Amino acid sequence: MLSIATTATDLFSPAGTAELRLTGARLGMLRRVIALESAVPLLVVAAVAIGTGFGASAMYATMEMKLSLVSPGAAYYVLAAAGIVLALGLILATFPLLRRITGPETARSE
Repeated sequence: MLSIATTATDLFSPAGTAELRLTGARLGMLRRVIALESAVPLLVVAAVAIGTGFGASAMYATMEMKLSLVSPGAAYYVLAAAGIVLALGLILATFPLLRRITGPETARSE
């Protein structure tokens, strides 16, 4: 999950967002676009990973170990939520950079 959050900084490439800003896109719209393009895949991948983990453990526990499936403890949910919140926080932490790297002074036409 953290790798998705850290690669979200690729969305801030001056070639992409600077031109949008120069063509009239407001900073708020760029923030929403970047948040959606980063947060939605992060949450989808997290849900798929959690579901796959539950499915694999259920199959192993019931078929191989002949045990009944037990819900994970509170620590699991706290750690999973903390990881997702941390990844979303990393995405939000890049927003102050957006104004600086998409301003008109960074646009070059060489």
